[in-house]
Amino acid sequence: MCCCDDILADLLTDWISELIKKEVIKGKVALKVDICSYGEELLEVADRSEIDMFILTLNNIKFRSVLPVQDPFQNSLQLINQIKTKYGKPVIVLSDPLEGFSSIIERARMSTDFFFLLPFEADPFLEAVERGLRMSLGFDKLP
Repeated sequence: MCCCDDILADLLTDWISELIKKEVIKGKVALKVDICSYGEELLEVADRSEIDMFILTLNNIKFRSVLPVQDPFQNSLQLINQIKTKYGKPVIVLSDPLEGFSSIIERARMSTDFFFLLPFEADPFLEAVERGLRMSLGFDKLP
């Protein structure tokens, strides 16, 4: 089963990947994109792969282990902190404005290297991607 949110998330991921390839990478290095639907899956991929940067959509992160009474945004913030602590790689977070959740957005903004509300302007986002790649080990000499 595929729902509209999944289709939109896939389109956003494809668009961002192509934008980064065309405007930042420009064929200089290979870009590999791993798409994870669940926070737990993201951690599994990060444990077995060399990840240079994480780009997450805050309100699209799902968790298999979240009970209906738990706040998924709290889990997303914990995931962001865990990624920053364990892997030490740059994190870019995208988020819908999330009316009524301004404290969550503010905490996400403070937890990440770069934060963008959707929709975002391409140029500042691409600058963040380039800065993130330069921050990441192995990309300090990005051509």
